[in-house]
Amino acid sequence: MRADGGVPESRAGPATRRVLTAPSIRPASQIVADIRRYAPEGVHHVVEVAFGANIDLDMNVIAVGGSIAAYATDDPRPSIPFWDLLFKNARLLLLGSDDFPV
Repeated sequence: MRADGGVPESRAGPATRRVLTAPSIRPASQIVADIRRYAPEGVHHVVEVAFGANIDLDMNVIAVGGSIAAYATDDPRPSIPFWDLLFKNARLLLLGSDDFPV
């Protein structure tokens, strides 16, 4: 993801960039439908900056065996859809940004 929120050209085509960067407020169900149109089996990796706010959406777009890497959250104790993620064999990676080497 670029600093402006866009997807690098080498990683996605113009249609995908429109879905991911559209500056509108849409219901989560519409966002899930848009993502699933381009990735019917789900996405393999989610990099999350608002874990608590987006975990339900992430769970609905992640592929079986996929991962969610979060390095920020709006809620210090977010609830997670445990069984839904378990049956997808999802991996949760919690990354402390101050622990990355310089």
